[in-house]
Amino acid sequence: MPLFTSFPDPIYIEDLEPSEEVFNGMLNYLKKFEDKNKEQLKDEEKKNITGDVCNDLLLHQSYEFDWLNKEIARVTKAYLEKIGVDLSRIELYAQKSWPVICNKSGGYIPTHCHRNSILSCVYYLNGVTNNTGYLRFEPETCLKQLPIVFNDTNWNYKEFDLVPIKNRLVIFPSSMPHSVTEYHGEEPRFSVSYDLLVTGKENLTPGDYEHFVMHPNLWKTL
Repeated sequence: MPLFTSFPDPIYIEDLEPSEEVFNGMLNYLKKFEDKNKEQLKDEEKKNITGDVCNDLLLHQSYEFDWLNKEIARVTKAYLEKIGVDLSRIELYAQKSWPVICNKSGGYIPTHCHRNSILSCVYYLNGVTNNTGYLRFEPETCLKQLPIVFNDTNWNYKEFDLVPIKNRLVIFPSSMPHSVTEYHGEEPRFSVSYDLLVTGKENLTPGDYEHFVMHPNLWKTL
């Protein structure tokens, strides 16, 4: 039997088309965030500033991002449908979202994953043209333990990079390790990140909730 892909990590990419007014509203929000934290970016040792550690992690509740919320919902549902999810049984929630600004002088983000969510996405407000600041994925392949593999193939690669493009949205499983490679540019690298949860609908029968996160209206604070 020939080789086959047994454990895919689906990544979804779509280029969005915001109006000039909508785009400028989002960009101005990030510039205000940058200005509020500009002293950190002056420090060459500070490689990035992110809203999740600077008390700005609810972009989805700001009117400037209403359009992006709707686009993320539309594209994420298309992603879920393509990988076989029955959309009639699920709800989609943005539970955290924040600005990310990489220092123009070598800013980067180390490898990490988002253990608090099911899906994550990133939206770029400016592009990269100088082979830096890539979004790097590091699939958890079992072949990492094979020391005798020397050539990258579709079966053994340890990482792959995506070029940030203005207005591009990338959706991926939150558990996939990822990073941002060192960035050098004429201005800081601007992006927005969202963490998403997928739950069952509130009106599912108890048996339908097998392997689902329950709808939050059914939760109780303990």
